[in-house]
Amino acid sequence: MALASSGTMSIGGSTSTRSINLELSRSATATSSMGETDLRDLAGVSSGAIGIDDFYGASATQNFTTVKSGHARGTYTGGRGSTRYSFTNGYNASAGVGTTTPPSGDLSNFSIVVSGTTLGLLDVVQHRTSANNRSRIRIDISGTNSNSGWTTATFVQGADSFALARIDCSYSYSGGNRIYLSPYYITSASPNINAGWSTGRDSRILGPGTGQSAGTGTESSFTTTLTFT
Repeated sequence: MALASSGTMSIGGSTSTRSINLELSRSATATSSMGETDLRDLAGVSSGAIGIDDFYGASATQNFTTVKSGHARGTYTGGRGSTRYSFTNGYNASAGVGTTTPPSGDLSNFSIVVSGTTLGLLDVVQHRTSANNRSRIRIDISGTNSNSGWTTATFVQGADSFALARIDCSYSYSGGNRIYLSPYYITSASPNINAGWSTGRDSRILGPGTGQSAGTGTESSFTTTLTFT
């Protein structure tokens, strides 16, 4: 059950929608610190100042977020001097082949909790071209070095959806982040992931809600739901 969106809130207490302890499945009188990791994860505030207001509407069972994608298009030289087109889409996405760094985008919820266990904060959600019309999905989650906690990450945008299995991803740990990289996908073989564009390619799962966007920018609204199970 999510915490209330306004009004009185406290770390302890016996009212489920107004007690941070109860939301974290702790006793009403447990000793908890505002700055500890579990409370920061619940509030979605990884560092710096944190206050009671940051907990309004927070839920310890929220296993999804919606993504407002930053995006960029680019070109690069392929075999025999041919022109290739590329894209990079997502939240906190890095530059793709032949692109400039896109805007950061945004998420509706940074703290991911699966079956009562906090995975950590989402740091990167990205789909981008690699080379030779191949693309790859990347997800970074803050936390300890443990390749566990979720089984499937499902992207849904309108009628398009794609389920990424953790077991199919390569795993590494760097800078406090768990880094998951999907296998490479060939554009022509993954129509539910990649879409045609007038002079290139786009991400169906992290692209705009209607039509295809061009150039570099940030989508005007949240377009993709990403759910972890």
